[in-house]
Amino acid sequence: MSDIKNFSREANFELLRVIAMIMVTMLHTLGHGGVLEAYEFGSARYIAMWFIETLSYVSVNLFVLITGYFMVNSNFKISRIIKLSVQVEFYSLICLIIAKFVLKQEINIEDIVSALFPLTGGIYWFASAYAVLIALSPLLNKFIHSMSKNEHFLACISLCTIFCVIPTFLFWSRGILSSGSDFAWFIVLYISAAYIKLYSEDTLYLNCKRKSYFIIYIILCSLCVLSRLFIGQICKITFGTIKGSGLFYSYNSILIFVASVCLFMFFRTLEIKNNKIISKIAVGLGSVCFGAYLCSDNPFLRKPLWDFVNLPQMAKNVNRGGTVLLIAVVLIIFLIGCIIEWIRVRIFKALRIYKLLNKFDIFTEKIVDKIKMFSRDMM
Repeated sequence: MSDIKNFSREANFELLRVIAMIMVTMLHTLGHGGVLEAYEFGSARYIAMWFIETLSYVSVNLFVLITGYFMVNSNFKISRIIKLSVQVEFYSLICLIIAKFVLKQEINIEDIVSALFPLTGGIYWFASAYAVLIALSPLLNKFIHSMSKNEHFLACISLCTIFCVIPTFLFWSRGILSSGSDFAWFIVLYISAAYIKLYSEDTLYLNCKRKSYFIIYIILCSLCVLSRLFIGQICKITFGTIKGSGLFYSYNSILIFVASVCLFMFFRTLEIKNNKIISKIAVGLGSVCFGAYLCSDNPFLRKPLWDFVNLPQMAKNVNRGGTVLLIAVVLIIFLIGCIIEWIRVRIFKALRIYKLLNKFDIFTEKIVDKIKMFSRDMM
C-alpha cells in the first residue's frame, strides 16, 4: 500500500481475519478441550463459557464473508487452490509424522491416505469446503455480475431462506439442505458478501451506525445462549436430556448468520487511523493466522494436544480467573500456530515454491486466453 489510508482500510479486514481465527482457536479450546462439558448445565460458569462459545461461533462465517467481499471483483488464479492444497498438505503430513514417530500413535492405511489427500480425506472440513468455494468463484462471479441489484438481493433472500431459515427451524432438513459445515453454505455467504461489496454504499440498511452493528451482534449472541438454556431446560424436564438445546448452534443458524454479518459490518466501517503499529501487526498476523487452525484442529494431534493442556483441570485449580486462563491458553496456541506458519512460509520462499506457482499462473492464463480465442472463432 502506498499510503496509510489504504493500508489502514485493508488492515481492518486483516484484523477481522485475525480475530476470526482466534475465535476458531477458542471454539477448538472450548470444544475439543472439554471445557464446555466440564460445568453443570445452568451454572454460572456454564453460561459464561457458552456465551464465549457463542461470541466465537461467527468465526467461520466471518472468514468466508471476507473471502466473498474481496474475491467478487478479483481474477481467478489456479495458484490459490494449489497454495491452499500445499499448505494443508504440509500440516497434514507433518502432524502425521509427529503422531507416528514422536507420540508413537498407531497409524493405519486409512490415516496415511487421508493425510496424503487431506482436502478429500476429511482431515480439515473447512479447508475442503473452502477449496471448493475458490474453485467455483469464477462461476459465482460471473453469476453475480450478470444480475441487477434487485436480482442479487432476491438471490440472497432466496438462498438464505433455503439454506439458513429452513434448516434453523426445521432442523431435520440440515442433512438435506445444509448443516453449515459445507460448501453450499459457503456459497450463500460468498454471494451475501458480494452484495455488501457491490451495493452497501447505496443500501440504507447496510449503512447503520457502527455501534449499532456491534450491539445487535451482542444481542443475537445473548439470544442464542438464552435459547440454549430455555430449550435445554424444557428437554431436560421432558426427556431427561439437554441434547436438543443446540437448535440455534450451527453456522447457518439465522441468529448466527445475522450476528456474523453485523460483526463483519462493524469492522468494515472501522478505521485505524495514524496507527502503523496496529496496522502492521494485523496485516502480519493475518497472513499467517490460518496456521493456527491447521495446528489446533489436526485429528492426529487433537487429542494429545488437549489432553496435555487439560484446561478443565487447570481451571478448577484457579479460584478466580478461569476465563483469563482460558483466553491466555487460546492466545498462546494461536501465536504458536502463527509462528509455525511463518516458518513454513519462509521455507517455501527459500525453496522458490511461490515463484514457481506464479509462473504456473502465467502459463495457465495464456492457455485460458487461447481457449477463449478458439471458442470465439468457433461461434
